[in-house]
Amino acid sequence: MAKLKDIKGTAIQFRDSDPEVYVGSWSSGGALNSGRSLLGGFGAPTGASANIVFGGSNPGSPNVAIAESYNGSSWTEVGDLNTGRQLPSGFGTTTAGYSIAGNYDGAPGAGSNNVESWNGSAWSETTEINSARIAGVATGTTTAGLFSTGTSPTSGTPSSTVLNESWNGSAWTEVADLNQARREGAGSGTTNTAALVFGGRNPPSSATLATNELWNGSAWTETGDLNTTRYALSGSGSSTAAIAFAGNAPPGKIANTEQWDGSSWTEVNDLATARASGANGTVGTSSTSLLSGGDSGSIVATTEEWTFGGLDP
Repeated sequence: MAKLKDIKGTAIQFRDSDPEVYVGSWSSGGALNSGRSLLGGFGAPTGASANIVFGGSNPGSPNVAIAESYNGSSWTEVGDLNTGRQLPSGFGTTTAGYSIAGNYDGAPGAGSNNVESWNGSAWSETTEINSARIAGVATGTTTAGLFSTGTSPTSGTPSSTVLNESWNGSAWTEVADLNQARREGAGSGTTNTAALVFGGRNPPSSATLATNELWNGSAWTETGDLNTTRYALSGSGSSTAAIAFAGNAPPGKIANTEQWDGSSWTEVNDLATARASGANGTVGTSSTSLLSGGDSGSIVATTEEWTFGGLDP
């Protein structure tokens, strides 16, 4: 039988009737050794087979220092962070990455400017970000990254920020602010000159966001919103091909996954477990990624792996 793309001249997505493989799906992966939420992560740009998660919080410890490494099927505990923390974020690979900022003492407004560098076996304190905060969004690579938004330390009610800092491998530089202040958003991007930041919330108001902003290396532009407003979500990919998944969408936690094609978001296959506050950071691509840990109503250790097969040639 002729394929639709042979008749039409291009491959068109028809999820129920078209034989082309187009929509990705989630499958079970290895469980973390230490279940927790509010953790950070980063991974190889090739996808889900090589990742690090670190920090977080569980009922027995509000500021976890544990780090674990994934080999595509199971997690192994590796060297701890020097400073346990919740709500860090990160970018990098399993041999060269960064844990950025976070909340290290449990107080609502206690943000940190601390950054730790991972060399494949141990963490070392390195160049601090200019503005201390928690629950920011990290995108990019070991030598070309961004750390955006978050909650700045305050003695009163915590408020979210539009701050954006660029990393060149040795120093942080404050660059153009975002349009929308937020915390607990997510992002995607493979360089410090092209990235997305999406979702989140904007305390002290109760506003939960679907807003999506695109960074071109010098300025942020609002672009196509998420279909489902949410915060404490995760994301992977580049500025032109990304996925957004999980999160808090009051009144509950969700399993929704959305895929970005460079101009709009499309709802695709859900996670098996609705959850929020899973590993946040650059953890894969739009084709192969994963989500580990989080809060589904109770703390979970499960990992789910995302695979997008693409078009059948």
